[in-house]
Amino acid sequence: MKIAIIEANFTGLNHAYPNGIYTEIFRKLSDNEHVDLFCSGYHYENLSVEKSKIVFHPLRVLLPGKMRILKFFLEYFQSINIITKTDADLYVFLSAFPNVQFFLTKYLTRNKNKKVILFTHGEMEGLISKGKWKIWSYPFWVTLCSKIKMPSNLYRIVLGEGILENMKRFKKFSNIYSIEQPRDGFMDKNEIRPTMHNNKFAFIGNCLYKKGGETIIRAAESIEQNSESSISIIGAYDLKLNNIPKKIKLLSTPHQLLRKDDFENALSSIAYACFPYPSNTYKFTASGAVLDAIRWLKPIIYIHNDYFDAIFKDAGDIGYACADESAFIDTIIRIDESPDNERYKKQIDNLRKLQNKFKIDTVTESIAKIVFEAK
Repeated sequence: MKIAIIEANFTGLNHAYPNGIYTEIFRKLSDNEHVDLFCSGYHYENLSVEKSKIVFHPLRVLLPGKMRILKFFLEYFQSINIITKTDADLYVFLSAFPNVQFFLTKYLTRNKNKKVILFTHGEMEGLISKGKWKIWSYPFWVTLCSKIKMPSNLYRIVLGEGILENMKRFKKFSNIYSIEQPRDGFMDKNEIRPTMHNNKFAFIGNCLYKKGGETIIRAAESIEQNSESSISIIGAYDLKLNNIPKKIKLLSTPHQLLRKDDFENALSSIAYACFPYPSNTYKFTASGAVLDAIRWLKPIIYIHNDYFDAIFKDAGDIGYACADESAFIDTIIRIDESPDNERYKKQIDNLRKLQNKFKIDTVTESIAKIVFEAK
């Protein structure tokens, strides 16, 4: 099976880590010695792939910003040009701008001989966005996609069982498959124990207002002043977060991502990963940050949401699922005042078992089944 891989939406470091893994998976599933990869040169530079077995085709990829209309036309025409002029049995879109998804669906309805796998991401949160939508907004186009019949030659991939269940609520969506986000470099040990550590808690990733940044600040304010514990923010943070207390340990500057080494050093030193995302979020979006916690065997404290609940469902005790913000803060205070080493060890054991679900070999098996369906 000849496979062409397309990333005409993201560029640079954006999605570079998973896209590198997906490219290698599809390369190994291809019957050919090489696969064709279409993406920006800047993105290609940041992919960890066996480049001797990739036939690279450079694309011009624009960031959304103020050029959304231009980005749409450029991405759409490049995508259709690839499908019509590249000899392949399967075309894999690692992502696509929402309005491109709509017109790609229309194109595939008329061209049944072309088979496409499409990865969908956070843009699908637009399905539950409220308010009036402008024609260039994500909600406008993903909602439009949900109202048209899906062609049988389009195979959608979502990243998690919880997302798949939510997508099924929209009857027009068909041929939807779920895989887990792949990771490599899993840790086998976590020598940290909550009773011996002051830097117990951390928010992993971009600490934004919409991701519960205010909840983290309130949690830090609730930690007793005579406690030596703090809450780290391992990532960038939002300037909208005001009056950051002393119990918050900032490791970066606003909107500035940490370098990989700094990120991993910080993550290795904490006891618990904290995710106070509002419960009405992550219905259609996967979290890469929670996989970092699983990879480093860090028990998780979170507020109930569909994506996290689906991970917790069959994993056993891997942390603390909280009903709301108040319960989240109470859990942090309770752990800080009365840490439980024995329970912590059990949580690490369960996280170690859960890691198998996200390993590349496991995800490759899931993708292979989808490719087989598309033959």
